Amino acid sequence: MAQSPIGRLFGEVKGEPAALQEFAQSRLPTAKKGSIFVGAGDSYAAALAGFYASRGDCMALDPYVLVSTPKIASGREVFFISISGRTSSNVEAARKVDGIASRTTAITAGHGSRLAGLTDGAVELPMTYVPKAVGMLSFCLSLLAVLKIVNVVGSADFSRALTNAESRRGEVSFGEGTTYFLGNSLAYPAALY
Repeated sequence: MAQSPIGRLFGEVKGEPAALQEFAQSRLPTAKKGSIFVGAGDSYAAALAGFYASRGDCMALDPYVLVSTPKIASGREVFFISISGRTSSNVEAARKVDGIASRTTAITAGHGSRLAGLTDGAVELPMTYVPKAVGMLSFCLSLLAVLKIVNVVGSADFSRALTNAESRRGEVSFGEGTTYFLGNSLAYPAALY
């Protein structure tokens, strides 16, 4: 019997600390000043974290910006974030900056995907991509990858963070109507997600 989406999400959240802790030990490339992180949707939030974490040394762009103005990538490293590796706007942007960017890298769980095939290298996220599933693990892994690439992650205790969140969940309540998540600087991309 197939697991329900809520059951799958619960299992994913419980397994996140171990997955993140293991991935945090990975060696990843380091972004040079002026590098560009590109993503759409949730992946744009991860890209934006790269901008804030690098204190503006790296840019965050929607892929359509590179599609319409590929010269922005001239001589720069470009990191494309796409969990599936099939995001059409990222694929098109990667085609447009081929030969213009100094180096392109896909950050993806879509090993062997179209995007990974178009870039010079890939950061493989250690997860199985499930279409149309809630992307908690995928967002956390792509965010961790970006933070490691801009060299701001030292060490973290992901298990303790989850335990603290679970113990404090009673302190959070949502009223009826619309709930807004706000944040500035590095908290802004998380609020955006």
